Amino acid sequence: MELHDAILYLKKNQGYLPISKEEGVRKHAFDLTDETVDALLAALSRAAQPASHAADSSFEDFLTERNDEIDRTAFALLCALSGSKLAWDMEKIGTLVDSAEALLAERGVDTCRPFYEGDEEVPCISGTDCKNPSCAFRAKREKAS
Repeated sequence: MELHDAILYLKKNQGYLPISKEEGVRKHAFDLTDETVDALLAALSRAAQPASHAADSSFEDFLTERNDEIDRTAFALLCALSGSKLAWDMEKIGTLVDSAEALLAERGVDTCRPFYEGDEEVPCISGTDCKNPSCAFRAKREKAS
């Protein structure tokens, strides 16, 4: 199954099961939160990546762990500011992270939010868009060697 087909299948079925064949009524087999769907899609996306990314799986692991940590922290801040447990919403989380990154850049603070660059999906440390001279991935890799 191709990635696109897997995404359509996931969205179509969303964990529903028929209650009975006669009624055709459907019920949730399990809850698929936005966070769960994002994790599943990320896993599918990693599985479908070209072999060039497999060679740098340590960057992929770093990217996933670092961005998950950033997203979870931003979500915790949103919940703390609202005074309640909010629903996971990547639009709100992404907006907060983008704003925080812009604020830090205005103040001259380097940030590390790893990404793949361009259509070729080059890791940011190997591309031209990363402006962080103290890249956390480089530091982690240098510390390991």
